[in-house]
Amino acid sequence: MKEPRYTTGFWRGFFVGGVTLVLLGLLWQAVSQPPPAYAQIPDSGAQRQRMIKEMVTTNSKLTEIADLLKQVRDQGAEGAPAKKP
Repeated sequence: MKEPRYTTGFWRGFFVGGVTLVLLGLLWQAVSQPPPAYAQIPDSGAQRQRMIKEMVTTNSKLTEIADLLKQVRDQGAEGAPAKKP
């Protein structure tokens, strides 16, 4: 005896929907994982030397700025009238 047509269509749709969900899950898993990193191991000694060099440069620039600000402050103090106590 043959099953009614509406039940066969229901199970076929159920099967197609299940397969679609599984395929979408597999695709999402493949897309969502980042690729492995194949970079070289960084040279920590060279990185540290570079950081020290940059800090020395930054400190010298900050010293120059501080000296310029002191000059401006001193020039402003010379030109301003004396404050009354």
